[in-house]
Amino acid sequence: MPTNPERARDDESSIDTQRPDPWSIATLRLIGGGQLGLAACPGRRPAPRKTCAALPDVERDLDAVAAWGAAVVITVMETDELEALGVAGLGNAVTRRSMAWLQVPIPERGVPDAADEARWTEISRALDLRLTDGAKVLIHSNGGLGRAGLVAALIAIDRDPFPEVRRAGDNPLDALAAEAIAQVRAADEGAFDGAAHQQWLQAYAQRSGMSRLTRGMEQSDLYRRVLGFLLGGACGDALGAPVELLRHDRDFTPFGPRGVREFAAGPAPIGAITDDTQLTLFTAEGMLRGWICRRLQGSQRWPPHAHNGILRWYFTQTHAWPMQPGPDGYLIQIEALHQVRGPGKTCLSALAQTTALGQLAQNDSKGCGGVMRVAPVGVYCEDAEAFDVGAECAQHTHGHPSGYLSAGWLACCVSGLLRGQRLVAAAAIADRRLAERPEVNAGGARALKTPRALANARAEAERTVEGGLWPSRIPASLGQGWVGEEALAIAFYCALLAEAWCERGDATVDVVEDAMSLAVTHVGDSDSTGSITGQLLGARFGATAIPPRWTEAVELRDVIAQLAWWLVGSATERLPAAALRSTHPGW
Repeated sequence: MPTNPERARDDESSIDTQRPDPWSIATLRLIGGGQLGLAACPGRRPAPRKTCAALPDVERDLDAVAAWGAAVVITVMETDELEALGVAGLGNAVTRRSMAWLQVPIPERGVPDAADEARWTEISRALDLRLTDGAKVLIHSNGGLGRAGLVAALIAIDRDPFPEVRRAGDNPLDALAAEAIAQVRAADEGAFDGAAHQQWLQAYAQRSGMSRLTRGMEQSDLYRRVLGFLLGGACGDALGAPVELLRHDRDFTPFGPRGVREFAAGPAPIGAITDDTQLTLFTAEGMLRGWICRRLQGSQRWPPHAHNGILRWYFTQTHAWPMQPGPDGYLIQIEALHQVRGPGKTCLSALAQTTALGQLAQNDSKGCGGVMRVAPVGVYCEDAEAFDVGAECAQHTHGHPSGYLSAGWLACCVSGLLRGQRLVAAAAIADRRLAERPEVNAGGARALKTPRALANARAEAERTVEGGLWPSRIPASLGQGWVGEEALAIAFYCALLAEAWCERGDATVDVVEDAMSLAVTHVGDSDSTGSITGQLLGARFGATAIPPRWTEAVELRDVIAQLAWWLVGSATERLPAAALRSTHPGW
């Protein structure tokens, strides 16, 4: 166990020089309720007590503890220390007075190790309930200074609501530790002066403080939906990838009348994602880093950050980097994301020509490589902003209106779904934003392809729902999904059917499986149509609606969950930007 190189403040000589009374209780009132008391070991006096002769002092001191009103007494001394002082029966003496006794042993001149910290997590939860009710907790070490102050600061960190400890400086979680130390010293100015204790508390604040700030976040509706669209997109991608190259309907016969239902072997391992999910994750990371820069540097525009994100993806595929400085960040360190999984030629060629962040592609491509990656825009942007940012992000690689208007529509629709709207309502808002675009208002045939494809998807879905039977195949009028408006139309059609069937009472997981299977069981760009369908359904119904056998087997599930946690923590401002900067550096 690490030890403090400095002389501990718990030594024998400190007891009668740091306190006016050789044995007294220093009191600290906690934010959020409850009080802490800091004291030397009951029975402890300047002259060492090695025998049971100390017991009369123990009884007197514990009577004072009971009179002070302690509900809990925490001993941070090791058993051999108690025996050496002749107070081995301290715990029994405490409990006889109807006070709870906890021994949290920390070696003299030491700090807690990982096992101590794991045990402390449970203790802290129990203390939190008592302190919230206004209870008093006495903490004692040998001399009542070093280790007692450390544990008092631990409790102060665990109890301090984060919004109230924002201070000047780069890292609010460092301020969290500093504030806790200051509270303890305000109660007892002689307490807690070891550098090793301060360093350990700062590290603890980073670990537990981050977890505490996001407590309950994983049960939040937004997290459920963000994880849902990321996992749903990845599962649809992995489901459709092995059948993307099939060219005839008869090629789907081995999958049976219900279509593709399981991850299948292909050029990549079972459950493997393709460039669709890779690009989505790098777009998400770009938006996250954009949020950090907006908070810390005042940067206002989202698209250059998303562009930088997909440039990092480009590096994983080619090991080329068209700009300075070089690539960095979290996702680029994930070895599996360096696998080449059918990257689109348009994306590669457009990114290879990049000379500045935010540069728009100089091509006329209307492929689906833009629409299938922009859903993360909806985490941070809403309504018209989501549409415009999503469209511009797609324009970094796709210059045709079908390539970027479809992306704007999807980003806008996903933003509504993440905020609890039904699909038909979110789609109606996205339709209005699409109709407001200058390209569409001008009435040009190129720009009208996307609204017409969406209208066709809606009409086909209405006919299917009126017929009352789940379709075996996607209507041929929706196309094959190779271009932006077709991939979006197919996904929209499948998602509309899923919402309709769920609202009539069918089991959500079963309906989502039916819809995602339908989205990939066709001759065309099955991984992209599957991915976009999964994004819409995951954002609409949450991660638990995606069949568990898929989410448990899909590649990079843990990376996806971690990224979702960061996205939601930042979007809801539960995670401070400065604390995220080391993992997600800005530019």
